[in-house]
Amino acid sequence: PPGGREEQAACREHLIELEWPPELVGRIGTFAVFDALDERSLRDVAESAIHGLAGEFGLRLEKLPPVLADVVRDLADASDIGARALDYAARDLLTPAFSDAARDGVSGLVELDPGPPPRVVVAEPVV
Repeated sequence: PPGGREEQAACREHLIELEWPPELVGRIGTFAVFDALDERSLRDVAESAIHGLAGEFGLRLEKLPPVLADVVRDLADASDIGARALDYAARDLLTPAFSDAARDGVSGLVELDPGPPPRVVVAEPVV
């Protein structure tokens, strides 16, 4: 099982090979071992990061152009820090658009024009 006794020992051995002080390695109680995310999970996390960021600016996305989630995934790919990189990439890519919208008094339901550069547009009311 992930995180089992053998994996815990392998993690400790790896840190020792990296020349971590044994007294420091000995203070680590448990290592959290994660599997890599599959493509669908990466897309879901990227979309969630974008929606969450929009919410921080008082915006709700009516629909999210798939290309923006792909760009966020591509930007995060250069990093090996896991799903957190998707959140950072979404912030780097879309904070300017969301902050411009907030500055201009836009709130509520919006759409994203993928650009480039991405920009926020007020959602057309559904009739």
